[in-house]
Amino acid sequence: MDTRRRKTVEKTDVAPLIIQAESLAKNGKLAEAIERYKQIVGLAPENAQAHADLAHCLLEHGEVDDAFHHIELAIGADTLPPSAQILTDLGRISASRGLLRRATEAYREALRLDPTFRPASHGLIVVTEQMN
Repeated sequence: MDTRRRKTVEKTDVAPLIIQAESLAKNGKLAEAIERYKQIVGLAPENAQAHADLAHCLLEHGEVDDAFHHIELAIGADTLPPSAQILTDLGRISASRGLLRRATEAYREALRLDPTFRPASHGLIVVTEQMN
């Protein structure tokens, strides 16, 4: 099977899993959503959005180190444009790991993309206070 066809099949194969994972996360079933997202990235490791969504769920679940790994994979992918949410998650993860300068940069970049994104402005205020 040629590479283009394999990637199309992989994306199609994980589509129902993505719908399930999103629904689980939306309904607050983070542990189940995390397992589903892990299944997705196992089947389609190039799926940057799945890594970003997994990182967000892991962060909400308090699993910062795993969240850091997956947010790095999402940001490092060429296929996913940065978003205020992804950069805010990077800021939260960085701040919780004591990387305040990196958190500040992430929050500022998130606000550059979306100046009205409240989680980023709140995170920037908190990190700025911690640095002073």
